[in-house]
Amino acid sequence: MNFVAFEEQSLCLDGSPGGYYIRAGLEEVNNWVLYLDGAGWCFSEAECLARAETPSGSSANWPKRISDVGGIL
Repeated sequence: MNFVAFEEQSLCLDGSPGGYYIRAGLEEVNNWVLYLDGAGWCFSEAECLARAETPSGSSANWPKRISDVGGIL
């Protein structure tokens, strides 16, 4: 799966670009697999500041390509 960064309007907590991973479906050319790494909601400023220094709050260290991930599909 390949990383795609969002435009400037969507940023992670540390200011790095928000993004997702995408790849073509395996059997049909009109199918795609999207991977959105959800981090949930911050309930306080302190919680958001702490999360900004983790992979859930920053895409700075996300690899440009990942293996397929497990999920419900």
